[in-house]
Amino acid sequence: MFQGISRIIIVVCLLLATVSPALAASSELLQRDWMIGLVDGLGWSFGLPDDPGDDDYLRILSGKRTFRYEAEALCSPNDLVSVKSYRAYGYCSGEGWLSGISKPTTAHLQILVPLSGTFELGMRLRRQGHQVQFGEQTFAADAGEMFENVVLGELTLNAGLHDVTLQLPADGAVDYLELRASQITAIEPTGGWQPDVPLRLADLAVTVSQLLALEEWLLPSGEQKVYQAETARLVDGAVVTTIRHLGEPDGGAWVRAGNVPGRLNWNLELSPGVYRLLVRGMGERPLHLEIPGKLQRDVLFKPYLMDVDLGFFHLEELQRLSIDLPPRTGVDQLRLQGYRATPDDFLRLTGLAAADGPVTSGQLDELLTLLVTLAEPR
Repeated sequence: MFQGISRIIIVVCLLLATVSPALAASSELLQRDWMIGLVDGLGWSFGLPDDPGDDDYLRILSGKRTFRYEAEALCSPNDLVSVKSYRAYGYCSGEGWLSGISKPTTAHLQILVPLSGTFELGMRLRRQGHQVQFGEQTFAADAGEMFENVVLGELTLNAGLHDVTLQLPADGAVDYLELRASQITAIEPTGGWQPDVPLRLADLAVTVSQLLALEEWLLPSGEQKVYQAETARLVDGAVVTTIRHLGEPDGGAWVRAGNVPGRLNWNLELSPGVYRLLVRGMGERPLHLEIPGKLQRDVLFKPYLMDVDLGFFHLEELQRLSIDLPPRTGVDQLRLQGYRATPDDFLRLTGLAAADGPVTSGQLDELLTLLVTLAEPR
């Protein structure tokens, strides 16, 4: 693998070294140009609306794959349904909810999925007897007389537009549909995207490193943070235990959920940079881990305490991390191993340039030409 990465770095370096003086003299580009270039140039534009704005490009580059669709905003005007806003049946999101009529009826929705994936399909609805059709897949859904959140199953969708058919029972109602999948790698310069800021070679280096998962070749910084589970803020069924028959806890104690689900919350104080995240936990059901904007993933452990390497993350000075524990699962600790992540470190890693500086259109085009052959679809 190391030889393969070396070849990538050499090719990038050679491509950018051939930029002509005329191109080098061209006007400075903005981060927006790189945002658009990545999404359009790498074939990720299927998840864009017809007239995309900055937020639409950022949604794709963020890697977040939880998408909510308000049924009342997306139904066809020809459907025999109505939109209501009163709250007699419980909480609803958006401006209202989609209401059926006194007999079974059908609503037609068209949704835009920004990123591909295998999603868990959820809905908030009321009454028994709903059916939802995505292409060739049909899901049944039942609820009570009040609005309830219901998980229907899994489906695999490509980025782009999809037709959804809702068959509502008599007096049925739908608030929203939601697609949920683990977050994939966020592609963003250090400090996040600033579309109107001039684009720098260091921005290219950081985003290329994320895109090609090169962070493991950064040099360790020597910084290591260890957070014991028993020091986290514990919620609901999460309790401290010292039992050892499921593995030896690092600090003498760990946190486990019994018959009731629980949650751990940490406030992480770090030097901004790149970190490898390892979690020691146990359980035969997946634990849900989340760092807002960075990580959203279900992680499966063994029936005993073990370490799971979650990979590399670009983290800010203050981050919140939460772990949701299903019944009879637990967490011992999490470890963050730091790596050197200055602009010069990323420039050396990618071979893009010897020093930071502005980017020309020629360099951007040549880099995108190379990345088309290397980047994974989204």
